[in-house]
Amino acid sequence: MRQNRCLELHTPRLLLGSYRPEDLAAAVVHFGFAVLGLDRIRATCRPGNAASSRVLEKTGMVLEARLPAHKLIRGRWEDSLLYAISPS
Repeated sequence: MRQNRCLELHTPRLLLGSYRPEDLAAAVVHFGFAVLGLDRIRATCRPGNAASSRVLEKTGMVLEARLPAHKLIRGRWEDSLLYAISPS
């Protein structure tokens, strides 16, 4: 039986001063597969955030879809880009 688990990660700028974003993302992916035993990990970012897209792609995630009106941000519904990865 397939189960969905959700982990939402927001990285404060203060923390990014000490770590590279791609290292943090890679650690989350490793933890999800190696420790939690997940069979798929998904992540979203805003379409205009090229830096976040690059970080997700560096972890091996692949862009799967654009999700229209996916998140309410500052009172407006914004699109998201959906990335995903499965264990290799």
